[in-house]
Amino acid sequence: MCDDDLDPCTDDRCDDGVCEHQPVGFLEACVPVLTPFQRVLVLAPFTARFTTQVGALPIGDPPAFTSGQRAALVSDLAALGAQFDLVRRTLAGRDDEVGDTAQARATAALPDADQALRLAALVRALVRAAIRVDQFPAATASELERSTADLVRGTKAVKRDLVRLRKVSQVFRP
Repeated sequence: MCDDDLDPCTDDRCDDGVCEHQPVGFLEACVPVLTPFQRVLVLAPFTARFTTQVGALPIGDPPAFTSGQRAALVSDLAALGAQFDLVRRTLAGRDDEVGDTAQARATAALPDADQALRLAALVRALVRAAIRVDQFPAATASELERSTADLVRGTKAVKRDLVRLRKVSQVFRP
C-alpha cells in the first residue's frame, strides 16, 4: 500500500516499489463520496488543533479545568480524531473489502461516523458543563463553545451525507 493521495477516487497501490494513484474502475460511482470525504479532511486537523488547544488550558482552581477534566476531554478528542481517520480511510477505499462505489463506502463508514458524532456530542456536553460552572474566563468559554459546536455541526454533516449516499443505493437496487 502506498500513502493515501487524499483522493477517494484513486486506487493507491505500489507497483514494483513505485507508488501509483490510478482512478478507480467506475469513477462515476465514486464521485459522490467526495463531499463527505472533504468534510472529514477538514474536521480531522481541526480536531487535532482543538485537542492541542484543550491540552494547553490551565488546570487548578477555577477559572480552570481540573486535571481530570482536561485529561478526559483530551482523551475524548483523541478518540474523535481516530474515528475521523477511520471514516477517511473507509471513504478513501483503503479497505479492499468495502468496494468502489460511494454507496458501499458510505454504508461501511456510517458506524464510525455515528461513533464520531457521539464523541463530538460528549465533548460538547463536557465543555458546556464546565462553562456553566464558570471554569473559564468569558473569552476562553466562548472559543470552546464555538469549537465544540463546529465539531458537532461538521460531524452531523458527514453523517447526513453518508446516510443520503446509502439511501441512493437502496433506491436503485434491483
